[in-house]
Amino acid sequence: LGMLFAPAPGGGHGGGAAQAGTAPHWTYAGDQDGPQQWGRLDPAFATCAGGHSQSPIDVAGVQDSGLPPIVFDYRKATVDDVNNGHTVQFALANGSGITVAGHRFELLQAHFHEPSEHTIGGKAYPAELHFVHRDAGGALAVVGVLIAEGAPNPVLSTLWAHLPATVGEKINGGNSSAFDPAGLLPT
Repeated sequence: LGMLFAPAPGGGHGGGAAQAGTAPHWTYAGDQDGPQQWGRLDPAFATCAGGHSQSPIDVAGVQDSGLPPIVFDYRKATVDDVNNGHTVQFALANGSGITVAGHRFELLQAHFHEPSEHTIGGKAYPAELHFVHRDAGGALAVVGVLIAEGAPNPVLSTLWAHLPATVGEKINGGNSSAFDPAGLLPT
């Protein structure tokens, strides 16, 4: 479980319901629109070129941050699912959030990357889930959960059953109150 404070354009971390075609095209590979080019694709992506801990990153070792543990306050939610062309994003505006060192961030949305956006010691995982949070001042906190194959997860199974298949497709309340974001956190 990791926490990233300055996301790149790739993850759709803006929090809103992104629509296909509203931002420059980017990919995770390639000379024209891959990660090394993200900072040049749009002025809004400038941090990708000048930042020091931008996505995607390889976590090469564990380092104690000195911060207290993240306090999760996740609740069951009705979600709106949208296929934005890069991922399926689940909008979650239900009062869920996290607290980091006494600072509250509200949960806005969750989305997946396949394969994982980040790596551990150079190893990619089959998928990665990002929980995107925003504080009252607009700062973002993204909690990343790496996903490996294993026993079925009932929350994931519910989400997979309601995925919008085409770019721009949106399913309002598709997962009803069955979606419990806490069920996607590691035990």
